[in-house]
Amino acid sequence: MYLDEFLDEAQRAAAVTDTPRDCTAAFERALATGCPVEIGAGHYAVHALRLPNGCSLTGHPGAVIHQALPDQPAVHCVSDERSGQLADIRLSGITFVGHPAARAVTVLLEARRGYAIWRSRFSFFARNSFRALEVQAIDNNNVFECEIDVVSEGSSGTAVLVNGGTYNRYHLFLTRTRSWALDDLSNNSMIRVVSENCVVFRGQMNQIQAHIEAISADRGAGETAISDRGFGNSFIAATVNMPAGDRGKLRYAFGAFQRSVFINPQIIGAGAPAHPFAPTSNFPFTVIGGRSLAANKIEATFDGADPDHDLRNVTFVGDVSDFTTQATHPSTTVVQRFAPGNDETIRIAATTRTVIIDAARVLPVLTIAFPTTLKPRDGWRLVIATSHAITEVRWPAGPRFSRLPSALSAEARIDMTYQGDVDRWFVT
Repeated sequence: MYLDEFLDEAQRAAAVTDTPRDCTAAFERALATGCPVEIGAGHYAVHALRLPNGCSLTGHPGAVIHQALPDQPAVHCVSDERSGQLADIRLSGITFVGHPAARAVTVLLEARRGYAIWRSRFSFFARNSFRALEVQAIDNNNVFECEIDVVSEGSSGTAVLVNGGTYNRYHLFLTRTRSWALDDLSNNSMIRVVSENCVVFRGQMNQIQAHIEAISADRGAGETAISDRGFGNSFIAATVNMPAGDRGKLRYAFGAFQRSVFINPQIIGAGAPAHPFAPTSNFPFTVIGGRSLAANKIEATFDGADPDHDLRNVTFVGDVSDFTTQATHPSTTVVQRFAPGNDETIRIAATTRTVIIDAARVLPVLTIAFPTTLKPRDGWRLVIATSHAITEVRWPAGPRFSRLPSALSAEARIDMTYQGDVDRWFVT
């Protein structure tokens, strides 16, 4: 069934222009028949169009739906007391254009209370929107088993916002975004996203493929390209590949969080951030493989009083020789990164294996301290690497540290091992 059968003459005439008439009622009458509805080439305006259970709305090439009102979505797929449960919905082949003054999302999927949207497919292209897609299922994850493909070009707000939902599949291509490209709170879902701005994941147990290929708006020097703020998310080949023109727009490539797993992360491109991992949490995370052409180290920081320098456990698995020049260990490696100024003291934790001293310039004096109650374990190996020269290194007093160097050159790396039988550190 064709939508054209439900349009009046004025609506048909306006459909061949860029200023279409509001056709919401015509769409509703067509969908109410229960038959699949096809939209021919042309321009149509709608507001808050509700999609009934089992409906199919398909656009032919050149079918364009305009958001008629700035404060209402063009399509509102909502399961509630009025519509009941929604399943087997098909929305595909349509280009959506946002209202010039839009404050509302273009396509809204909303499942309220005990009602659900499930086993449905949404595939569309949105341009010049405030937000291309929003999923609201925060109450009980009652948007599930849906396939959602969205291409968004130009968005003034977050291009795609997902609040809840589980066991869904997302395929997203998000370009020319002025705010976040994706803000996602999914659970147990598969998410593939290519974007031209930062993405953040707040859900749990998701499998994620994220590729950042540019920053279309200046996010600020402290931002992170791919942030995880959830639990147990797995990132497969997460990639930050930015052109030279984006140099300096971001500080960090990845922001790991509680039980994050990064499998083969990639940092490439002349404008990619210099620091692989942002210092965002005290929780352990895992890195499996990976490479960085922008920086040859893992960044993990420590300073209990400074949120920018928190201790983090980093578990390295497999071959990470291309990703870090720091020492690795088959189980857990604690990396401490310090950015000391002039004549400072750094304190090394009992579980540390790697210390990165990332000063901005040559240091005249650096004091290195260990916990006063710590009795070193036999065979403890500690690697210390520094970016700039340190004219004088001050170790704790006593024979335990007498064999260690009193100065370090730029880009120096020393491997230290503690031998318990003689109670002394040695450079190996």
